[in-house]
Amino acid sequence: MADTPKSEWIVEALNLHERSLIRYASWILNDIECAREVVQETFLRLCKEEPAHVSGHLAQWLFTVCRNLAFDARRKETRISPLGQMEIGVAPASKKNRR
Repeated sequence: MADTPKSEWIVEALNLHERSLIRYASWILNDIECAREVVQETFLRLCKEEPAHVSGHLAQWLFTVCRNLAFDARRKETRISPLGQMEIGVAPASKKNRR
């Protein structure tokens, strides 16, 4: 099976930008594995784009998508913090409830 021009374009983009995108996402997330997942999703989204849509600004497009996905992942992670790490406050019972 011959490579299509689009797949060659994606492989070239991957070779050129994957390392720097992983470093960038890792800097935002402080987690190399999560950063790799974000970069993988970035390139999956690139696969859905037409080359003409992002030509001329490929690096900017990749870093913007990567940044947005990394911040989404960071927000999701803070929402899903384990119960043991959260402070659980119990309001003192009012005098009415003590009777």
